[in-house]
Amino acid sequence: MAAQQRDAAREQAVTPAAAAVATGTAQKADKENGTAAAEVPAGVAEGGCHGQAQRRALADRAADDLMTVQNLFVQASATTREDPATVALDKRWSACMRKSGMNYPDPLSAVDDSTWRTQRTSPNGPHPNFPAPSAREIRTAEADVRCKTTTDYVVTRHAVESGHQKQFIKEHEDTLAALKERKRRMVEKAKSIVAADKAAR
Repeated sequence: MAAQQRDAAREQAVTPAAAAVATGTAQKADKENGTAAAEVPAGVAEGGCHGQAQRRALADRAADDLMTVQNLFVQASATTREDPATVALDKRWSACMRKSGMNYPDPLSAVDDSTWRTQRTSPNGPHPNFPAPSAREIRTAEADVRCKTTTDYVVTRHAVESGHQKQFIKEHEDTLAALKERKRRMVEKAKSIVAADKAAR
């Protein structure tokens, strides 16, 4: 919550004129916040300062680099869920939860229970849009921790998933090595840009 409040304060501190230069996009007037409209000044690069910085720092990076890693992560997660060791682990955790009167097939189903998002609990939380948890939600969380402890869930699940991830890394070793090298060059380029900027001041 503190980080969200800092981000909100930072956004409010940016003037429309500065935002137009930073993003390369004209800003509309905001009557609610009392800010005026702002056009993009002549000479500002496409995409503003942000766009210019991205083009300079990311010029060597392949467009699908991030998606390549993300897709492998998703695939490893999917094969982990289907692994017999995970299926057996989820069943042990679920059986433990039923002893506390809670019927969930796996931990993620408890996290994604729509009750936590649709049922108003208490207005006394840290933020109006983030109310305090209900007694039921707290009981569920406590049972989850107990069952994960008694089944050694976290350590076992981590071992299974890391095994799948290592297999995917091995199968795509050349692709990931090239991606890692492009990222290294990108970081070095960004460092040189920042150093040159500091030297010019």
